[in-house]
Amino acid sequence: MTFVSFPNIQAQSALGKYRIEITGVSDKSPFFRDQSDFTYALFEASSNRPLWQWKPPKENDFADHPQQAWVNDDGWVVVRLHTSFHAGILVLSPQGELRMLRTLRNDGQGDAGLMAGESDEHIGRTSAGPNWEWSSIAVFIKYDGKSFWSIRTWWGRRLVINLESSCPVETLTDDFQGGINELEKDWLLNKLGLANNLTEPDDRWSKMMSNCYSAAYHAGTLEIQEAQPLLHALEACAVTGGSSSRYGLSYQLLPLRLVAKMSLLRLGVEPRWFSNFIFTYDDQKQCEYPESCVVRSRDMIRAGMSQRELLRELGTPEFIDCGWGYSFFQDGKNFEMRVHWYDRHCDSYAARDFDFEQYRKLIRDDPPVVERVERIDLPSWKADRLREYRIAHASF
Repeated sequence: MTFVSFPNIQAQSALGKYRIEITGVSDKSPFFRDQSDFTYALFEASSNRPLWQWKPPKENDFADHPQQAWVNDDGWVVVRLHTSFHAGILVLSPQGELRMLRTLRNDGQGDAGLMAGESDEHIGRTSAGPNWEWSSIAVFIKYDGKSFWSIRTWWGRRLVINLESSCPVETLTDDFQGGINELEKDWLLNKLGLANNLTEPDDRWSKMMSNCYSAAYHAGTLEIQEAQPLLHALEACAVTGGSSSRYGLSYQLLPLRLVAKMSLLRLGVEPRWFSNFIFTYDDQKQCEYPESCVVRSRDMIRAGMSQRELLRELGTPEFIDCGWGYSFFQDGKNFEMRVHWYDRHCDSYAARDFDFEQYRKLIRDDPPVVERVERIDLPSWKADRLREYRIAHASF
């Protein structure tokens, strides 16, 4: 299992009437998490007056794993729970009463779960636990005089909970579904409109960054054409994400650039092809490549080209996995050219004929070359079974 941080949580209702605060106690000997023994408290936001407190029952440790919270202007509180083995939802009433505490899938105690039967591919299984919440949109809605909470997942499943009956809603009327659609669209456009505030390196860990990424992702999956100008603005966003290295090159991800690019392609619009990676040599010197490569052709990829030559001519790829994946847009269709590399030093290194430092020097002086190029006549998000997952989770 991987260490997971459980920070204190605050959330305010849409009109600013209530604020929920979830505060933990630092573990003296942290092992898999940094805080526990959480207290949930609701406040009247304008006066800061406390309305109630609630402590998770000792007999059910699951409620002591909060990760994200929402509150509406009626005082209903919804909390996303996360452990190394389970994910779930907790609901507290405006009076601070526990109304729901359920896992997403079978909890081993007879509850089939709120998303019974959902696959591991969607829920996710990592050493840090399930990661189903990436690129999701959650909203409160009033319908037929009742309060509901809805979350749309990255793979398109929508979970709706009737807060007053504390039951998931199995069937939605067209009118009800349309109302949720409009709220999600409003949320999406609002978060994208705030993206120009993302300017600092630490923004990669912020709630604003997470919301913006989710909004940009669903702007494409939901085909929100009004989002086009906002997505174009994101194409040059400088906020960085994770990093890795391969073949003597290090690369850092520019996640909002990639998700904006993919969503524009889903909308049938050609992006401006800004690089969504920062490539550097192992000595931290940046590689030579265009920041944006508007003039691009599949014929620019030729067998025998070195990685540096390809970078200089075509820029960085969109994806790095078993090869380098370059997306193209032609005649209204998106396809991918996947570059497979030949590294003549790889077998010797695998046989331990020399150490890693020697290997890095060898491929720096004699880099891999294009062995073959494969055309994949599918959109990038369908190019392999895990591609959509990687886009939704900013792990490309």
